[in-house]
Amino acid sequence: PYCCSNSEIIAAFASFPKTTFIWKYEEENDAILFEKYPNIYTMKWVPQTDLLADHRLSLFITHAGMNSVLEAVFAGKPMVAIPLFVDQILNAKNMQSRGLGIMIDKHDLNRDSLIAAIRATLPVNSTYARKAAGVAKYLHGRPAAARAEISHWVKLVAEEGLLDHLVMRSREMSFITYYCIDIMVYLAIQYIIILFLLFKTVKFVFAQICRLMKLKAE
Repeated sequence: PYCCSNSEIIAAFASFPKTTFIWKYEEENDAILFEKYPNIYTMKWVPQTDLLADHRLSLFITHAGMNSVLEAVFAGKPMVAIPLFVDQILNAKNMQSRGLGIMIDKHDLNRDSLIAAIRATLPVNSTYARKAAGVAKYLHGRPAAARAEISHWVKLVAEEGLLDHLVMRSREMSFITYYCIDIMVYLAIQYIIILFLLFKTVKFVFAQICRLMKLKAE
């Protein structure tokens, strides 16, 4: 799927001899390619969420599937995304636009582009790492904030009674009004009328043309 060989990816990883890379492989032959590189560990299966939660992990290189991106964001890890398909491309672009990592187009993937992306995102004090950690901190803080908010509203209702101004007006709407059925029926009728008039117009014009052709023939 890439426009570069595995050897270029290996060469990129080998450029960081003091950094340990964990490679999840699909085919047995893939594992053999990395045997000569002590800083690259190959695994057939990786407990991804556990690995992302490990404080020793500094960077996540991914295809940017939705689950993988969400897990990395929640774990506070910056990413280098190499998307292959449409949804992955969108996920990677969203991730990059929020400063959580770098996206590499699969057609631009080579040793140099991968090295540059890793160098920019790997340091623990990089802007990407700091941004990822900040987003994770916010996400981890939400449950406590949610409980505090629930407690706040329960106490307020107990003290003030029913808070009518917070009740959505849609509760008072009928089924037809809520789902805009009356509007859809009106538009459907207008559409039918337009089609009917168009049909009649075409029929009239066609009849006139046929009449003129008949008169010329006579």
